[in-house]
Amino acid sequence: MSDLAAVFGIVGMVVKAIGLIAAGLLGLVLFVLLLLLLVPVRYKLRIACVPEEASSHAGAGGWQVKGWVSWLLHIVHIPVWQGPCGVEYKVRILGIPWKPSQKKKAEKRRKEPAQIQRQREEHKAVEAAPPEQEKEPEGDFKQKILLFCQRLGRIYDKLQSLIQGSRRLWTALAEGGQKAGRVKEFLQSETVCNAWGSAKECFGYLWRHSHPRRVRGDILLGTGDPCSTGELLGGLGIAYAFLGGGVRITPDFERQILCGYLELQGRLRLVHVVRMLWKLWSADAWKRFRKELDQLKEEL
Repeated sequence: MSDLAAVFGIVGMVVKAIGLIAAGLLGLVLFVLLLLLLVPVRYKLRIACVPEEASSHAGAGGWQVKGWVSWLLHIVHIPVWQGPCGVEYKVRILGIPWKPSQKKKAEKRRKEPAQIQRQREEHKAVEAAPPEQEKEPEGDFKQKILLFCQRLGRIYDKLQSLIQGSRRLWTALAEGGQKAGRVKEFLQSETVCNAWGSAKECFGYLWRHSHPRRVRGDILLGTGDPCSTGELLGGLGIAYAFLGGGVRITPDFERQILCGYLELQGRLRLVHVVRMLWKLWSADAWKRFRKELDQLKEEL
């Protein structure tokens, strides 16, 4: 009995250890999932316009864009800036630059044997070579008549195929008019309007939780005409409701100029993105929209 009790004790310890390991792994997965959902992704964007005469370096004027995206106390940090070849970025994890593998095709071609590359070049040269001209057969008069008839037959076949193609095109245009009317009817239906309203509501929810929390800027603008500058300033006054009091716009009624900067900073939680997508997918309006869209595809 003592041996049996010892075996059961060992089995119980093993099961307990497996249960503890499984519980630990499950807790770790839940912890990482909560981090991904609840820890916000922070972003910052700065857009500046510097005149050429005001820049200290030659060629440093014009539009300048830079910013960054970070997550979890800058453990993941992605700076973004405008380089000579467009928008560039660099991924840093724990401060260590991480670059994805690139130019795989170039490396693969570099590893190819010289014989395969030579065959590929010969194949391209053969394709690029002009086609040889047909040589008229040399012979008597009957052969020339036969060749002439063959050419007439080819011309007749081409004309017949052209007529058939025109008929098919006309039929397609007629059917296309009916299809266009069906698509227009679908786009003007109540289902599309309800789906659009649901999409606006979902994206409005996402905007309320991800719009920039901090907006700063100092802009000097002028069109060279006092009248149009005043009209532009009045139109930009509407933007103050969204930008807040951190942006200062100074008009210049004498010069044509645009310079200054605009800085946006905010955060976004992944849980809001997931909730928005779930609301969008489970909405009755979008279910009807997907169903009618599938029916429209079958009809077309």
